[in-house]
Amino acid sequence: MTQVKHIRKMYFEEGKNISQISRETGHYRFEAAFCNVGSGHEKGNVENKVGYHRRNMLVPVPRFESISEFNKDLLIRCEEDAKRKHYRKKGTIEGLYKDDAAALLELPKTAFDTSKYITVKTNGMENSCCTKACTNTQRRLNMQTSMYW
Repeated sequence: MTQVKHIRKMYFEEGKNISQISRETGHYRFEAAFCNVGSGHEKGNVENKVGYHRRNMLVPVPRFESISEFNKDLLIRCEEDAKRKHYRKKGTIEGLYKDDAAALLELPKTAFDTSKYITVKTNGMENSCCTKACTNTQRRLNMQTSMYW
């Protein structure tokens, strides 16, 4: 079972709490939807958009003196491109984006805390191990210490 399928099964089918994912989805107020590894049809839309912009904005390979000037020019070209009609939906890409943006929730006022706090015990070598990465804690034998990353 791949990791993504395992997470999907635990999160959606078994209803278990996956702390980091559930903390993030709760903080930003969104619902997680995972793609399956090796299922290109699920991710192809994004890959096609990347390819479209690469072919239309970066071929031939651009030459420039200033990256900031190039980025300004690229932004103008992307904004002009957004005025074209969507290939499948009614309306322009710019109009569809504005509709999506209007439906977005406001970002939370506080930043999302990505750190994880754990308590570990040191071994006889004054090392503490957490998830296969060992760190010298400079502590005495069996002294408890708190770590975060």
